[in-house]
Amino acid sequence: MKLKRIKRIVIILFSLLAFAVFLWFISWQILLFYLKDITEDRLTQLFQTPVSLQKVQILEWKSWNQLIIQVDDLRLKGTPTDSVTQVAYANQVSAIIPIVDIFLKKDTIHVHNLMVDSLFLDFYVDNDRKKNYKLFKPYEPNRVKGPSWVQFHNSYIRACKFNYYFKLHQRDYQFELQNIYPQLTIRKEDLDIQLDLEGYSRYLREKETQFMENASIKFHYNATIKKHKQDNTFKECKMEIGSVPIEIEGRFYLGWERDYDLKLNVLNANTDSLLNLFPKEIQDKIKVYDIKGNINIVGKINGKWKPEFHVNFWADYVNITNTITKVGLHHLSLRGNFFNGGEKGKTFAELKVDTLSGFIYQKPFLANFIIKDFNRFFLNGHFEM
Repeated sequence: MKLKRIKRIVIILFSLLAFAVFLWFISWQILLFYLKDITEDRLTQLFQTPVSLQKVQILEWKSWNQLIIQVDDLRLKGTPTDSVTQVAYANQVSAIIPIVDIFLKKDTIHVHNLMVDSLFLDFYVDNDRKKNYKLFKPYEPNRVKGPSWVQFHNSYIRACKFNYYFKLHQRDYQFELQNIYPQLTIRKEDLDIQLDLEGYSRYLREKETQFMENASIKFHYNATIKKHKQDNTFKECKMEIGSVPIEIEGRFYLGWERDYDLKLNVLNANTDSLLNLFPKEIQDKIKVYDIKGNINIVGKINGKWKPEFHVNFWADYVNITNTITKVGLHHLSLRGNFFNGGEKGKTFAELKVDTLSGFIYQKPFLANFIIKDFNRFFLNGHFEM
């Protein structure tokens, strides 16, 4: 009797196991069949713009809730404009995803080891100021679906091309970046983003003026962005452009009514590196001069639409020599400030040099001057030797 009972229990257990395997197999086949559609739907909810992809593969089932997936040919459509049809394209993306949490539409999602092979970002603003990159749209309880919290851990982007074009102002920026380490937390009302990257700018163009050609870039960025205001608050922003160190702190708001409250520090910037960022036309005009030294710039940007610029600058032991005539200014010391603002709707700019001292023809000199109204170029100053 005991043996028959044991056999019956074993048969029941094997039957249950076989049924469970059968259910798992059916669920697996259903998952594989609908995986592409599920992935497109969840990514569309996350970025709040239509997402399409060519293929999704399951590389490994790590645990009951973790899959390693690979997505090929990922495209984000973005907001429609007059010509550009997509805002982002990735050749290949892989990540460890919590498949059960995603399938059950849980409120908190953690994605690990996000790897992007080749990313292309094409940001565009048309003549009507319509942007194609309005992705993380403001939180609207009756419209927005998806989780309240999505966090990406240990992410890496191998290479990225980033283009920005503002058609109305003929503003064209192009960058090629690599070794990007992003940390991103997306919530319904805001997002935290931290970036570490390196690369170079192909060029920055404002109408006919082109500058920062092939300038190397290192960038560290840590900020919180509020979706409903497009309000960017810098926790930390440090960059090095062509060996020129730049630090930024504060916040800026890029909504319909732009608002800036930023502080800018450029300390011990080498003159050679700084001049290499200038437009080629200016570099050609001053290439006859050999300029050596370091410059410091500390400034503030405040206001809406056309913000005010307050900049203080100073330099010591700067040497400027004409490479043809060998005549130059030596041991220059400079202190001054620049202001660009307005009163009662009128804009104006003022450059003031409080002290300018040094040696010319081995004789000391001292000067100060002020330039107002750059359109009419009003100059007032004092010079003595």
